[in-house]
Amino acid sequence: MKIIKRSELMALPQGVLYSNFTPNIFDGLYEKGETWGNDWVQQSLIGNIKNDSSDDYHEIIDFALENNAPMELEFDGGGREGFFEDDSQLFAVYELADITQLIKHLSTMLLLGYVNNIK
Repeated sequence: MKIIKRSELMALPQGVLYSNFTPNIFDGLYEKGETWGNDWVQQSLIGNIKNDSSDDYHEIIDFALENNAPMELEFDGGGREGFFEDDSQLFAVYELADITQLIKHLSTMLLLGYVNNIK
């Protein structure tokens, strides 16, 4: 992984895996989408609850909290990054070896019998 500035991330192609980075703090896990002027589309890979609208999103979460119900994930959405920070904003960009290591770790969790009924 390497730490880069906002302008460098904007120049990268779609499909780059990254996190927001404030020195010593990594936040979120995102897939970079298309660059739009001084902004880009991003897809969060954490907490993507399948929904039809923002109202639906909140209703699904409220129902899940009240009923200990599962929530279906979806990765077909995304939205604008939208912060428009200056070039001092930093990002941690994951390289192929990092992604391979993450996939290997998640695959190992599955092979070891990841418990699907977490309470």
